[in-house]
Amino acid sequence: MKDKKDLKIIENTFNKEFGLYKRLLDLSRKQSKAIELSELEMLEKLLKEKEEIITEIDILEESLEFYKERIISRLDLNPKSWLKELLETRPVPTSFKRTAFNLIEVMESLYEIDQKNQQLIKKNRLKLMEQRKELKRGIHVNKSYKQRPRIYSSFIDKKG
Repeated sequence: MKDKKDLKIIENTFNKEFGLYKRLLDLSRKQSKAIELSELEMLEKLLKEKEEIITEIDILEESLEFYKERIISRLDLNPKSWLKELLETRPVPTSFKRTAFNLIEVMESLYEIDQKNQQLIKKNRLKLMEQRKELKRGIHVNKSYKQRPRIYSSFIDKKG
């Protein structure tokens, strides 16, 4: 009986996490565009939003810890792969399975996009570094072109 209650609590939390992960997925897609367009302000805003959502997910995960540990202990599951083992070897409600698979799917999609974003960042970083070098070279040329010899008069012509 306690297992069913624990599973329901975990399922409800997974549903909340699913919504948060979907938001993260959407932000990651927007992040891809911001990286491609070198929109640094937009990128910063998106990263801040993602950070806030990750904090919410962390809080939800902490609230699950007690129930996960209890399920793991009662059903003698491996702590590192408890969810996979639970879904594959134990009879669990269909709604729990659907929720868990949806959560896993959105997390895998998020992982893929974030990996692509990391590659885009690396690619753009080289591009931005080249632009920065060009800009510095241009500034240096402009400075040397605009320099004028400075001659200061230090005498006063006195006419008698």
